[in-house]
Amino acid sequence: MSSISPTSSPTSFMETWTVGQVSLALGGGGTSNYFDDGLTVTQLVGAKVLSSDDVKILLMQKGCGSAPPTSSDPVSLGTTNFVPGSISTKTKGVVTYDIDIDVMKIGNVDSDYLECNDFANSTCGVGSIQFCTRASSYEGSLEVAFRETNFDLNFNLTDNEITLENMVIEENVPDSFITDVNTDFKVKACRCNLENDCVTTLGPVQQDTSLVICIYPWHPTSGLEQVVKITNFDLTMKPLDSSNPVSFNAVQFGTDTWNPSSLVFVEPNNDDFKITIAMPVIAEFYIQEVNTIVLEGNAFLEFNSLKNRGTAFGDFVMEVNLEVYGMQVGCLQTLLLQIREFF
Repeated sequence: MSSISPTSSPTSFMETWTVGQVSLALGGGGTSNYFDDGLTVTQLVGAKVLSSDDVKILLMQKGCGSAPPTSSDPVSLGTTNFVPGSISTKTKGVVTYDIDIDVMKIGNVDSDYLECNDFANSTCGVGSIQFCTRASSYEGSLEVAFRETNFDLNFNLTDNEITLENMVIEENVPDSFITDVNTDFKVKACRCNLENDCVTTLGPVQQDTSLVICIYPWHPTSGLEQVVKITNFDLTMKPLDSSNPVSFNAVQFGTDTWNPSSLVFVEPNNDDFKITIAMPVIAEFYIQEVNTIVLEGNAFLEFNSLKNRGTAFGDFVMEVNLEVYGMQVGCLQTLLLQIREFF
């Protein structure tokens, strides 16, 4: 069995959703290298993959770019089991699934899951069973991370055997560009104007005025931030004082893209890859005389090139001061004097 080259480490933001490399056992719990029913595949998944709904296994033709097998093909996806990990202890979950192999269908030369040797006879007596699995983790309906693995299982029906030593396993490793730079992508936020320019000199936000911020991809190597774009994000507004329960969900994750509140305006700019967000600061913060609010959220980054199939995930946070008008002593004295003059 060939070894699998390790994949570069994912971003720290993605770690809790990542999918690990495959490990194999004989289907049915056998201990020899011979089998007649299939394989059991095991993969670790990140600690935020909490239920069987958060992980999906697909069985496809080699390369993972085509349709799943039909009933006439010798391979099929069997039972899938999932055991979650723990976020608090950062323990990974485990997904286990069976690849069922029907040796009676190996002679089907029309199957896209079979590769016959050039010297094989018309019944495909010598060749390999080829397939690919894609294990993906999800946050709701959003596919966060995935790992694709190709399998080549050699067979020789003239010897009437299929052995695990003859299996070749290779990952569909993403383009080296992705694995080299994916770890350094981040999402940043700033206060900005409607022209998408970050402004550092803006004062506290006054009541009944809009707060405008921009979020954008960032990479330490200048220019690389332009190879990705933000495709989905959420945003919450809350007091800096964590004991105050008031909050405003300004933007939520949507099925395909962001889903803003009816009070919030979101405008992407394709020229500089910033997203402008204009929103009110809710009245409750001024009523409670909250001096500083926190804007925090998470964003999905997708590579612009279809060749680089990959997704990064980053969080962002920023603090904004509010201009709160409390009852001042001088104002109170003036009010009392006016009342006395009236009488």
